[in-house]
Amino acid sequence: MNKTDVLIIGAGPVGIFCVHQLGLIGLNCEVVDNLDKIGGQCIELYPDKPIYDIPAIPECTGEELTNNLIKQIKPFKTKFHLNERVEKVKKNKSNWYVKTNKGTEFNVSNIIIAGGVGSFEPRKFTLKECEKYESKSIFYSVKDKTIFKNKTISIFGGGDSALDWAIELSNSSNVILVHRRDEFRGAQSSINKIKELKKSEKIKVFTKYQLNSVKGEKNIKSISIKHDDGKIEEIQTDYVLGFFGLIMQLGPIANWGLNLEKKKNSSG
Repeated sequence: MNKTDVLIIGAGPVGIFCVHQLGLIGLNCEVVDNLDKIGGQCIELYPDKPIYDIPAIPECTGEELTNNLIKQIKPFKTKFHLNERVEKVKKNKSNWYVKTNKGTEFNVSNIIIAGGVGSFEPRKFTLKECEKYESKSIFYSVKDKTIFKNKTISIFGGGDSALDWAIELSNSSNVILVHRRDEFRGAQSSINKIKELKKSEKIKVFTKYQLNSVKGEKNIKSISIKHDDGKIEEIQTDYVLGFFGLIMQLGPIANWGLNLEKKKNSSG
């Protein structure tokens, strides 16, 4: 049985910063997270992507933010239980009993749930044949942009992530941007930049197209995309990136006996 002052569920930026703030007032913390690494959504979905909404930091990547937070809590020697998912939370007299899917048990006075609305999973291509290429030629996040250098990349999506990566990767890759609508949903500055890159022929843009098929053995060699009017375009490509937003999975949190409103904890 693990005993500590506070158990934090979630090792994303909020959870890590909680460790720091609680450590400053002398409370010991342990942290549980379903991922196999510290950093939550930042490190899992966009470790290499610039982010701009961190207080007092004009620009940093998800990985840089995570590394700085980890460095900040180093003096507190916090114990992390990674690749474990909290399955059970139960009141035990004045304390809380917590158990993970791996059988790790905790007896704690306080719990902080820093898991947002659960786990985040990317929306994926609906084509069944895409599954065999995942993590080889098809990706839903970028963890190492160097693998795309001097390659042809087909990026699907019309939001900020798709636009940001199209702009970023166009510096060293042949980029093709595909979106199922005519209008993009990203920041206007990014949309303007995409138009500039298209005009200068640094990227190709296909709108009102969707993925129709993928071809290749172990890795993708080519794809076809289909226009709303039925027209088919064949594209030679090395990699495919899909940015269609995230699906929020509440998971076991729904069974912890919390008061939930619109799938969010409202009881404190």
